[in-house]
Amino acid sequence: MEENENRPFRIAKLAGKGCCLVATRDIAPLEIILSDRAAVVAPNHESQPVCLGCLQIVDGSYVCPLCGYPMCSLECSMCSVHTQECTVLRGVQHDGEGLNYKIVAVIRLLNLRDSSGHPWNQIDELMDHEEERRQDVSEWKMFQKDVVDIIKQQKDVEDDLIHHLIGLLSINCVGVCFKKEKKEGRALYPLLSIVCHSCVANARYAVNPDDFSVVLRARRAILEGEEITINYIPPIYGVPKRKLEIANEWYFDC
Repeated sequence: MEENENRPFRIAKLAGKGCCLVATRDIAPLEIILSDRAAVVAPNHESQPVCLGCLQIVDGSYVCPLCGYPMCSLECSMCSVHTQECTVLRGVQHDGEGLNYKIVAVIRLLNLRDSSGHPWNQIDELMDHEEERRQDVSEWKMFQKDVVDIIKQQKDVEDDLIHHLIGLLSINCVGVCFKKEKKEGRALYPLLSIVCHSCVANARYAVNPDDFSVVLRARRAILEGEEITINYIPPIYGVPKRKLEIANEWYFDC
């Protein structure tokens, strides 16, 4: 991340947590702490048909004429992010369980890596929890078959790199769902991904459905030196479910 003397936080390392954000001054309630642009926006692993360009839910009546994935319009099928991935997606064989959306975000992150530069450098420092993910043998084999092997048919890349990308996405993506706009999927934010979880978080984020940019605001007064935190799981789900989800998805105990 580029240095900005006006930002009200610094990136710090805390024992047992790794990187996090710490307030460098008092932050007022509802004050904007940061804004971030999505480095990757893509469908969820398991998804109803959505446009690969804008994530709008679609009925499947229009598809990309080259790869066959559902789109909302010709314009979206010609957007730059899709034209970069379309060649690989042409080689995807869909089974009776539906479209293979698992591969889309990984291809997009791989393309971002190949373009190099600031966003990838920051994302590459995020946690992928490879050791923990390997313990789930069935899931690891599923990603090998549905993502790694398919990408390797089109690109000269190592298995370890693709699994690293899968881990970065699985651990750090934010789910997005906009009922009014009928859009759903997930997004990866280089800076927001550093913010750690707390069940009594002092900040909350909001995603713009038009461009998927995100703004993080203080929920209450945050004092200088205090860690800035968000809820990974909404409190409405209750403590037992939150603890289980956090352990299964992010590999730590809360």
